[in-house]
Amino acid sequence: MRILLAGGTGLVGSAVIEMGIQAGVELVGVGRRATGKLAEEVVTNLIDFPALPAAETAICTLGTTIRAAGSRDAFRAVDYGAVMAFAAAARSAGTSHFIVVTAVGAHPQSSVFYSSVK
Repeated sequence: MRILLAGGTGLVGSAVIEMGIQAGVELVGVGRRATGKLAEEVVTNLIDFPALPAAETAICTLGTTIRAAGSRDAFRAVDYGAVMAFAAAARSAGTSHFIVVTAVGAHPQSSVFYSSVK
């Protein structure tokens, strides 16, 4: 099975890589920088995705914090914009399953900004 993984340099993505390697899954890393752990990696700005290799499934572990991003707009660009862009690129690559790792309490109508974006 071939899986596209966005966010492999983060905490959750790193754990997905370790479990995938142990399970013998073919992972293709997709992110702003290479993880150095996978045989195939696509480096992108997370806005304009190149054509991605064909895969059955995509897993998205992209995310940041408002503090790390520097502003609400920058946070939204990653936690919503980059996730949606990856979903579109994964669909174009022929994936039939898309898994998003998000946060507890995520809901578009949440009164908490962080949760409403997630």
